[in-house]
Amino acid sequence: MNRNHLPRLSLIFLLCAAPALCAPSGGGERLPSKDGGASPAAPHQKPAAPPAKASTSLSRLLQRISDYLNAEPVRKAPISAAVAAVRGGIPTYKGENLDDRLLDRVPILRQKLLAGPSLEEEKVLRAIYPALAISYWVQAAQLNKRPELAKEIAASLKEVVSVSAAMPAGLKAYITGPVGFLNDKDLVEAGWGPYCFELTPEVKGNIPTAPGLRTTPDTARLDELLKNLRDQWKEKALPKQEEAQAHFLAGQVCTQLARAQFVGVKEPVARAPSAPTAAAAAPAAAPLVASPMPPETEAEAAPEFNARSVYAKAAPAVALILCADKDGSGELGSGSLLDSSGRILTNAHVVIRDSTRRPWATVRVYFKPAQMTGDPQQDLKDPAEAEVLKWDGNLDLALIQVKKLPARLATLSLGDPDQVAVGDRVAAIGHPEQGGLWTLTTGVVSTVIASLGNVPGKKGFQTDASINRGNSGGPLVDASGNVIGVNTLMSRKAADGLAITGVNYAVRADVAKRWLEDAGLRIAYAAPAAPVGAVALNAAAKEPPSLEGRRSPVPEGAAAKGPAAVGAVATAAQNTLPAAKPEIVTESRPYDRDKLIEAEIKEMEDLEREMSDEVQRRTRSQ
Repeated sequence: MNRNHLPRLSLIFLLCAAPALCAPSGGGERLPSKDGGASPAAPHQKPAAPPAKASTSLSRLLQRISDYLNAEPVRKAPISAAVAAVRGGIPTYKGENLDDRLLDRVPILRQKLLAGPSLEEEKVLRAIYPALAISYWVQAAQLNKRPELAKEIAASLKEVVSVSAAMPAGLKAYITGPVGFLNDKDLVEAGWGPYCFELTPEVKGNIPTAPGLRTTPDTARLDELLKNLRDQWKEKALPKQEEAQAHFLAGQVCTQLARAQFVGVKEPVARAPSAPTAAAAAPAAAPLVASPMPPETEAEAAPEFNARSVYAKAAPAVALILCADKDGSGELGSGSLLDSSGRILTNAHVVIRDSTRRPWATVRVYFKPAQMTGDPQQDLKDPAEAEVLKWDGNLDLALIQVKKLPARLATLSLGDPDQVAVGDRVAAIGHPEQGGLWTLTTGVVSTVIASLGNVPGKKGFQTDASINRGNSGGPLVDASGNVIGVNTLMSRKAADGLAITGVNYAVRADVAKRWLEDAGLRIAYAAPAAPVGAVALNAAAKEPPSLEGRRSPVPEGAAAKGPAAVGAVATAAQNTLPAAKPEIVTESRPYDRDKLIEAEIKEMEDLEREMSDEVQRRTRSQ
């Protein structure tokens, strides 16, 4: 990566913000202490008195987790999708993974408490987190070989069990016994299964919505930490001792969550940066997407779907968005370049950090190279800095501004989703971790949803086109290569824990269009057109439309053959496609998401050292 792409002013901002990375976040939010009190989190003011014990231990825990995530054995551990399936050590009862059972109840109870207080459900939730902690610590004990960590596990278990009044005496005796003998099978034999089932009865009634409310920043930060730690042992082939450490730290986070606040707070109004860029302040007369071309005078049949040609048109305008912070956290997603001023449409959860509800410290964008090698180090050589202009957490939409455009400029237009019917072929383009960079998958529109995620006005499409982590924010395109949706959600488990496949969601383009227009950005749908690739040979001499929001560059290798050859190749490819079967069209080139984020963080650290050396040099010369 080229270091020159991170402006010095941005580096100064990061250096100034660095001391606060491990402090509890949130303007005035309060995290309950162990004794039931609350310690204020004031990130911009030095507290007048020593913090409460819980806040002190939380700060130490945050620092310890940050050190763990940035440790070399963890950062360099290879990705292994099969780890979770073969590792074992997870307590099971009646064929059910008890960790998953506990975790599956958490979001349901959290959503109910977000909508309104319930002493009964809060009591259940505050008992589930300590149970998760116990399970993680028992698994840590099985993996651990270090005496100092064994002492910490034993002390933590005794502390949590001592306040678990509903736990059977025999189960308490086993958990607080010699740490060296703890294992998942004996834990279940001691009564762990029935105890977990008692904590997690079937949820009754509808899950309420809480529009305009969100989790407090401190609680969201703990959620983020727990997810990061679980991702380590679920997705990486960690050394056993590092895996033990991850389980122990996850248990510590669960004890903090057991004392956290679950009441909802108002979602802040999304706002642009205080000093918007020139592009963001451009006059409204410049449309975000070019005006549609005049419609054809004759009615056209439903367009044929040509996956190869759709990809050739749309992929160059799909961005890879990489966000990172110095504490080892990061996010990766996709986006659609909408116009020649560099505005990109994506998901809010890609560029807005959940724990702070603010943009990530650094946001970088990569565009597809002319020739893909399959090697991320070669394909991701030229990053461009970006800033977040606007976002909406409820709609899960964000608009970012890239500061440098690719040499091969290509943009995407919004298609009218009202012209899309159930059964129409669609494609998703993005960067799924197990699929690779700039991957295209195809499927059909399965149904239309009036309120995606129970958010009023958030219309969506359900599709069976494969969508995975890394696709978030990327386009769902129609046969003409126009964006009809922004990929946002994928279903993986039902309420009973059974796996769900082929159910994925996208926010409809009309929702994005209305949201952008509310911000003063004029936008128009692309005109109905012939499908990409279905180009008649006698139309080759026609003047092509403007690049602005209308088309992508000619596919690689096709320029020398002429337009007629492009259409012929596309037509030939079209005849080979199976009839409406979901498929991955591009070659799978798996990449390591964590290594990309790690490289971004390392670059930030190298720049910090360069700046520090420069400051010292100037100080000595004075």
